[in-house]
Amino acid sequence: MGTGRPQDADRWDAIRERGWQHVRILSHHLRPNPQLAVDKVAVALFAAGWRPGRG
Repeated sequence: MGTGRPQDADRWDAIRERGWQHVRILSHHLRPNPQLAVDKVAVALFAAGWRPGRG
């Protein structure tokens, strides 16, 4: 479980600086419509070049 420490945000910036998308999904993102969280992740995957069926 995350502690919400300020250092977490520093790591997220470092992840983004290396070209990765950082998508954070928490339990409240799954209610009332979990599809919104799925869509958020799908957008990031597609932006990174992932396509279904290409592993």
